Amino acid sequence: MDLEFSVDRPDINQVLDLAWMLGEPAMIWGEPGLGKTQGLEARAKKEGYRLIPVLAGAMEPTDLGGIPFPYKNLYTKYLAPYWAFQCSDHPAVPEEYRGPTVVFFDDITLADEQTQGTFHKFVHEGIVGECRIRNNVRVFAAGNRTDDKSAAQEMIKSLGNRFIHFNAFPDHNVFINWGREHGNIDELIIGYLRFAPDKISTFQANLNSSEPAFATPRTWDQFSRGLTRLRKQGFNFDDDEILDENSKYNLVFQVAKASLGEGVAHDFNAYMFNSRGMTKPEHINKDPHGAVIPTELDKLWATLTGAESFLRKNPDSWKNFAIYAVRMSKPEYGLLLTKNIIKAVNQLPKSERLIALASDELSAITDKWENFFSA
Repeated sequence: MDLEFSVDRPDINQVLDLAWMLGEPAMIWGEPGLGKTQGLEARAKKEGYRLIPVLAGAMEPTDLGGIPFPYKNLYTKYLAPYWAFQCSDHPAVPEEYRGPTVVFFDDITLADEQTQGTFHKFVHEGIVGECRIRNNVRVFAAGNRTDDKSAAQEMIKSLGNRFIHFNAFPDHNVFINWGREHGNIDELIIGYLRFAPDKISTFQANLNSSEPAFATPRTWDQFSRGLTRLRKQGFNFDDDEILDENSKYNLVFQVAKASLGEGVAHDFNAYMFNSRGMTKPEHINKDPHGAVIPTELDKLWATLTGAESFLRKNPDSWKNFAIYAVRMSKPEYGLLLTKNIIKAVNQLPKSERLIALASDELSAITDKWENFFSA
């Protein structure tokens, strides 16, 4: 069994791995902006399931129980919503909707007690109105906790007893990997979160604050889009005056403050200012024996993030970065670069990949860091 689960702070991927294996209706608890919806979307796609999101917090009892209508003037039947019909075994369901499906009740804890009570029959028996749900439909729900101060209601005990329950926590590596996969998270953010992983979320620290902006995976994604737009406007990320927090031209600080809160904005701006002393990947590629290995952590993380991005686009440059990696002294940094070098080698055509695997350069870094690969 290749499942890992952090006892203290499982991330959203670990929670979904275990919940998916168990196959029971699952309730995912977590703070706002954690990435519960995106995580489930990615998992459903990976497993070949179609995801039907249902905004449970905005529903009324008739949305689950079905709208009553007279049947042949004899008695009343209940008309189910379209999403439930798509999940059903009714013969009129189009063929393209009959495949494996996940129905996802998002923000279920925003629903009041009466509405929550109408979920019973669906979650436990797979029935909505006159519809019975197919065997290839999985049920997930997600929501915030009442102490998250996000307008969440207590889940009624009778509904809670029909789910298995998991708490998920923010993790910077999950966010970075998601960003790498989708190619939409700015390199500065990736480097910063590796330098300051606890800043992936400041939600708990912000609970008793009146400041509306705080850091979560969702707002880091939002901030990244802001940086992209600034770059498209020709914003200069290397100018001393522009990076001065007191400068009216420092739009990065203002966008960070608006998205992540003032405290993180100060911290990120300092990282961006200091990381300009990073060793650029072009320098490593040109002179791997002489390129500087920074000693300051912010510059070092920026260097490694830049190298990672460069290797993704230029995998045939792996050899020079292997020489550079061997020169590194600390395993946590050398290992990260080594893993990205191996990813680059795996992108090469088969004939080049075989040559690389037999090379002295690749042997040197794998020998140096092999004791840490399972860590």
